[in-house]
Parts: sequence; C-alpha cells; structure tokens
Amino acid sequence: MEELRRQQQMNKDDESSLRELHLTVLKFWIEKVVEELHSIEEELPLVDMMAKRQRDLNDRPEQPVTMAPKHDKAEPGLKPFILTRTEKQKEVFGLGYPAIPSMTVDEWYNQKFGNNAASLNSQKPGCSDGQAGDTGEKEHAEEDDDESRARMMRWDEYKDDHRRGWGNTHNKG
Repeated sequence: MEELRRQQQMNKDDESSLRELHLTVLKFWIEKVVEELHSIEEELPLVDMMAKRQRDLNDRPEQPVTMAPKHDKAEPGLKPFILTRTEKQKEVFGLGYPAIPSMTVDEWYNQKFGNNAASLNSQKPGCSDGQAGDTGEKEHAEEDDDESRARMMRWDEYKDDHRRGWGNTHNKG
C-alpha cells in the first residue's frame, strides 16, 4: 500500500494508479471488517451466556448474606498425613522375612550345638591349667588387635584416597 502511495505522489495525473490505490485500501479494510465479524460471531455465544446468568441471578429471591458464626475452638477437621513409599510397600509385601518366628532361641541353640551345649556349660572357667595359657594368649591377642587395627586404618585411608571406579580406565571400550 505504501508503494502505491509513492507511485501516486510521483504520478499525480495518472488515474489508473489512483484507482489501484483506492481499490487496495478498500480490500484492506474489507479484510479487517471480515476479521472483526468473525470475532463478533465467536463472542455472541459468550454474551448470550452472560445475559442468561444475569437473568438467573435476578430471578432468584434474595437471600440475606449471613456471616458464619465464629467458633472459639478450632474444628478438628482432617489431620495432615504423609504417604511414604516404604511404609506402603511394607504393608503390601511385608517385611521380607516371616514375622512369626519358626523356633525359639533355645530350640535353635539345641539344634545347632545339640548335646555339646550341656558339656560346654559344665566346664567352669578359672581352672588352674587354663590360667597360665590364657595370659600368653591375651598378650598375643592384643598384639593381633593392634596389628589388625593398624591394617584396617591403612585400608580405610587407602579407600578414602582411591574411590571405587577411579582405577585403570584405559581399556574400556
């Protein structure tokens, strides 16, 4: 449209360019009007619905608006609750092991050790023969404990410095 206006200004005597300019302006406004008509057609059902609602509200008898009475006590209402997946899973699948024991501790002990349990309990600690050997064993056990503790500490430090999966990764496909 701007181009046609420039041509009209350059050729003021040319009626064909003036006619073309006016036709283009008319086509432009026709398109605008058609768009507006479509928009109005889409809005008409909304306007009818609003008018119907307004009539329905006006037809109702007026009810006095009352405030709800204030309660001194807070109503108990519904308590908040939290669903956790693990709790519900335990309810469905159980604990993963039988909840009712199949035998008592005494039964298990008798099954495991049988008649030897009575003979082990019959020996009393503190015999003169065992006391001499126990002191040497205690010293040896203390040395083993210190060595094993030191070894475990070294292993723990190594694990802190060398995380799992940080080793040789050169030949991974």
